[in-house]
Amino acid sequence: MTDNAQRGITRSPYSVHMSSIPVTARVRPPSVINEQIRALMLRSAGRLTAAQRAEYEALVEEWATAVNTGEPEAA
Repeated sequence: MTDNAQRGITRSPYSVHMSSIPVTARVRPPSVINEQIRALMLRSAGRLTAAQRAEYEALVEEWATAVNTGEPEAA
């Protein structure tokens, strides 16, 4: 038996890992993320490599999360 099993701690087979981003991670302002997206598109002249496409998709997801938190941006 493992130590956890001896203490009655079991892992649920239904455990779901929601994200690789730590809960304590701070959400960046949408305008900062948007600027990074714009810079990527300018650098690539709108033609993304596979690596750039992955970066773009990650940035868009981050931007959507930031927008949906509803936190006001600093002036």
